[in-house]
Amino acid sequence: MLIVGKNQGCIAASLANGNTIRLEPVFSKTMPTRKIIFTRIALDASIGILDHERKSTQPIHVDAEMDVDIAQRVNDHDINTVLDYRLLHDIIVHECTRGHVNLLETLTERVAQTLLDKFSEIRSVTVRITKPSAFADSAGVAIEVTLKKE
Repeated sequence: MLIVGKNQGCIAASLANGNTIRLEPVFSKTMPTRKIIFTRIALDASIGILDHERKSTQPIHVDAEMDVDIAQRVNDHDINTVLDYRLLHDIIVHECTRGHVNLLETLTERVAQTLLDKFSEIRSVTVRITKPSAFADSAGVAIEVTLKKE
């Protein structure tokens, strides 16, 4: 028979043979995180495999969500105490507009990987890119990817 009880924040288990095992609580050793979320960044991008897509840009919408390590307390008078989301926005815009990409999947993965690679504070990133004009009968088609640091 196993009897489990809680005493002073620890869990103790009494075994059938009369021995007691004290189980220490497990605490996460990871840093707390803050989410930075971009919603529907509207851009014109050169993307697609069809002839008309190669000849002109088309609208895309970018959503991105990043879990960022909180290494220090926020100082309201010092932007260096947080990850400046203007930098993240610039990377997203640059990656989406720097040249032609055939596949939405390629662009989505490239944006996510670039954000993860350039900012050590980012623990994980989810990027969704939507082509709102892909089909006349829908609000768009999107590809979403999530990448995490190991």
